[in-house]
Amino acid sequence: MPIGGSRRMGWGTFIDPGLMKVLLRDGVYPQLCTLEAPTITRSAFGDAVTTWAGVDGYINIPCRKFDRLPHEDRDVSIIEELKYWTIALGGYFPNIDAAWRVRMGTTTEIYAIDGIDGDSLHFMTLITAHLFIPSEEVGVMRGTG
Repeated sequence: MPIGGSRRMGWGTFIDPGLMKVLLRDGVYPQLCTLEAPTITRSAFGDAVTTWAGVDGYINIPCRKFDRLPHEDRDVSIIEELKYWTIALGGYFPNIDAAWRVRMGTTTEIYAIDGIDGDSLHFMTLITAHLFIPSEEVGVMRGTG
């Protein structure tokens, strides 16, 4: 019989099957994320037009976004590393496509996916991401559009 309600997973590691419920209830994943997939069509002039839509099964996933580096270790020499974020998803999602993007709740925060990692227990998913800026907005952000 499993010890303390836990079940055997992976290479002899034990995890309580109710742990994710506790983590969700206790606010470990305080945000909601939606993963969106692109659809590319052509305009009347032949230009590529990209639209994004939430992927079934990947809408309003409990998540947490956090910096990749501790605050006390920051200085100018690590500025390149500061543009990346880690987004922890409250669940194991092995079929995420790196071409998708992550929208944080109902905000305007959108992140492009750079890397996807699942833990060996199939308990959670970590996404490495950077701020997503659509190409049509780059000129506006630089003040040229």
